[in-house]
Amino acid sequence: MGLPSINLVSPANQASLSVTMSAFDATYSDNINQLVASSVIFEIDTVNTFDSLNKKTSTFSNVAHNTTCRMVAMLSNGTWYWRVTATNASGTKVSQIQTLTVSQVLKRAFSFYENVAKLDVWLNKRILAVYENVAKLNLWTKKRTEAFYENVAKANIWTDQRALYDYENITSDPPFPFIERLSTTRASEGTVVTIYGNGFGAKAEVDPLNADRSVRGYGGFVYLGNQLCNVISWSWDKIVFQIPQEAESGAVKVALTVPDPPGVRYSNVIGMEVYDAEPADDIGIELFVCDKNNPNSILCQLDGAKNKSFQVLLNNPGSGKFSISRYDDKGGSRNYVSDQNFILCRLDGIDIFKWIIEARRPSYVDDSEQQMIEVSGRGVLSLLDRAVVYPEGMPHPATLERTFTDAHGGAILRQLLLEAQQRGCLAGVSIDWTTDADTLGNPFEDKTTLTFHAGTPLSQVAAKLSEGMGLFDIEMTPTLHLKLYKVKGTDKYDTVKYRPGQAIIKHQNQSDSANMTNALLVEGENGSLIETAHPTSQMDWGRREGYLQARNIPNDWAKLQDYGQLFLRNAAQVSWGIQGTVIKFTDSEGNKLKPFETFMMGDWIGWYISPEGSDTEGFDGKVRVKGITCEEDEAGALNYTLELNNIMLEHEIRMNQLVERMSMFTQNSALSTPATESPAGISHNHTHSMLLGLNSDDHPQYYNEARHAADLHTGIARVAGIKKAGSNEMTGMITLAAGNNISIAQDDANKTFTIAASATIASSQWFQFWTGNPSKTTTTQMTKGVYLAPEADITVKGISALIDDIGKDIKLAIYELSSANIQLGGAVAESSNITMTGKKNYIAKLSSPVTLKAGHFYALAAVLQSGTTLGACSSTYAKDTILTGVNGYLRLAGIPANGATWEVSIGTSPYAFGILIEV
Repeated sequence: MGLPSINLVSPANQASLSVTMSAFDATYSDNINQLVASSVIFEIDTVNTFDSLNKKTSTFSNVAHNTTCRMVAMLSNGTWYWRVTATNASGTKVSQIQTLTVSQVLKRAFSFYENVAKLDVWLNKRILAVYENVAKLNLWTKKRTEAFYENVAKANIWTDQRALYDYENITSDPPFPFIERLSTTRASEGTVVTIYGNGFGAKAEVDPLNADRSVRGYGGFVYLGNQLCNVISWSWDKIVFQIPQEAESGAVKVALTVPDPPGVRYSNVIGMEVYDAEPADDIGIELFVCDKNNPNSILCQLDGAKNKSFQVLLNNPGSGKFSISRYDDKGGSRNYVSDQNFILCRLDGIDIFKWIIEARRPSYVDDSEQQMIEVSGRGVLSLLDRAVVYPEGMPHPATLERTFTDAHGGAILRQLLLEAQQRGCLAGVSIDWTTDADTLGNPFEDKTTLTFHAGTPLSQVAAKLSEGMGLFDIEMTPTLHLKLYKVKGTDKYDTVKYRPGQAIIKHQNQSDSANMTNALLVEGENGSLIETAHPTSQMDWGRREGYLQARNIPNDWAKLQDYGQLFLRNAAQVSWGIQGTVIKFTDSEGNKLKPFETFMMGDWIGWYISPEGSDTEGFDGKVRVKGITCEEDEAGALNYTLELNNIMLEHEIRMNQLVERMSMFTQNSALSTPATESPAGISHNHTHSMLLGLNSDDHPQYYNEARHAADLHTGIARVAGIKKAGSNEMTGMITLAAGNNISIAQDDANKTFTIAASATIASSQWFQFWTGNPSKTTTTQMTKGVYLAPEADITVKGISALIDDIGKDIKLAIYELSSANIQLGGAVAESSNITMTGKKNYIAKLSSPVTLKAGHFYALAAVLQSGTTLGACSSTYAKDTILTGVNGYLRLAGIPANGATWEVSIGTSPYAFGILIEV
């Protein structure tokens, strides 16, 4: 069976267009078997690799033989590339890539003018004239009639070019939204504002195909600047929305998104000034249901909800829950309390948290006959569960591992999120950081090399990079803005201090010994294995064995020992944390203590517990807020449960994150040597030196009678010998010998050897190959060359040709050909003019390397700039075995140009070419 065939019909290659809507036609055929194509895929992009964010695609299924398919796309100014891929039972065929250029697009609009024709006096009779453009001749005509004019294209001045334009009708879908006024143009965050106007559609939901146009919805959104707003109600002439908490002053506009085409339709804009307002008190928790398809559209408020609570956690989704009676008008309706709808938690008038309904547990029979429904779910950060890591090169990936080399952790997550959004996931989620800086503009400093397996949820990627490796802190706001911080939180110890009897109503020091490990097998690179232990923990708790995988750590006994000891540093002890329950309080100095207002997640606050009973020390120090749970009781009173880490516990977490970075092969000196201060400038005087002296033979610690005993680790065995795999052990004095172009330097102070190249080693190599050369006397030729079809991608840095001629000018060039030897476009690479001075190998280094792709066809050519014949050398060169596909010489009667057909023949005398490629 033969492969499918694709003919790109229109637009022509290198076409120049001046319209926004462009039609692309391609004909599928299978001349051998007339098979039906399972898919015909159009791809249009601004880059010829077809992987940018501007990529547009369209897929046609079950396409019959000799069928022409059409894709219509709206294109912006610039150069575009397009290709078509067809698949049938015989295989897959990708067409050649063609280009087109879209020039300046001029938008025109209808204008309705009452006729203002006038002679010396105004006429008594007026008639209506409809003008698309009021371009006139030098003199106005005396008679006016209803007329339609061709559009006169206009830039800064009128031009002589004329063109016809097709206009959409005022009844086209989506309609043309127009804002007449706002209920207010100055408001604070959280304020409810009404938009008055027309053309908005009957609802915000997507329903453009409803037979009754009066009830259609067009996927509506309201923006304040770049912020997406919560929509409370929507109708044809009025929209009620709420200003987001993180909004800034900007323009209010309405966007309708379906059908597509024509795509997004924006309204006019009206400015809105946003100012900061003081939060209200004693309103409590308010719950609002938001639509699962439009998370910023509020469906209703749950006034009858009870047992309301929500938990916000740093770098985790958090959760929420409430109970409501089945008899409640809104709570009992599956239109509102429905799976995957969103619940917005508003605390004292401020939008704090949003979670997703994931579980409904109705009780149809109970003692109180209330028949309560328990509703719960996770925070919106769990949306990252809905997307996974995709391998590169889909649908035929070369590997299932996705590797990132020397990349910022934030840039890695951002790239995976953008790829998921390109596939249609995470609709409505906004990413608030760049590849180089966090949400606040702080530049990233980490450089990380790590690998994720295909199918890993992006939530696990975020958890690995944040909680696991400590590269950043992450959160998602109620408006689905994903924010990332190098370190979230500030030091508020001097202004926020909690004490019992004032705001603290409960304090717990929690401990957990379930996952303790004090004897460890550590697996390194290539299956190497060492055992390490924590003797003190074994004496206290008995032997508890575990396993640690660190395949990214080199097969080095000392490094694996250090890594295992770092892990056991915390794993061999009982884990612990601090939990405190507080209420809103204003202290004697007038300082207000209220979570989510006076301090936020990640902040450092003061925490004081006085000594009492057998506890002679109490607690007085700085703690970091890692979680806040807010609950409202039956009386409407609020209490907050704080998950806290003190300085030492936070430092231990950072050490665990260092272990995680080592296992993931983080290549950054700043990460390999942790700072002696905790985040937010919180310093302490008890930092172990074990992380700062891993290259030392001994690792002494600070001595403290109550907590430590000095340990020089004399019981740990040292490296006594070195052996190569499968050989005998080398013991005694060992000498390192440098080979050719290698130098070895010893640093006694730091106990290191540096092995480096002492001479330049080429990373590229010339490859010569030859083919037959056409006779000078048979046909006049201006171009001669060889035919090349690489089996793998190769990067070319230079071209050479062995020629015997004098006084003529040539250029060495590379052209891409189709399978039918038709030239595709201009030169892939081309040298400057070379004047021949006799028999020699003429070489041209390229100003920038070019990549020749596997399976494509190329001509390596010497192109005459003057004269008509070119002499070949009589020397013979052996064809290189790495480059394949050189099956004859090429010749062309004229200067190479797009669409020219090259002739492939077999000659008798040798004609040699060479290329410089990376090896």
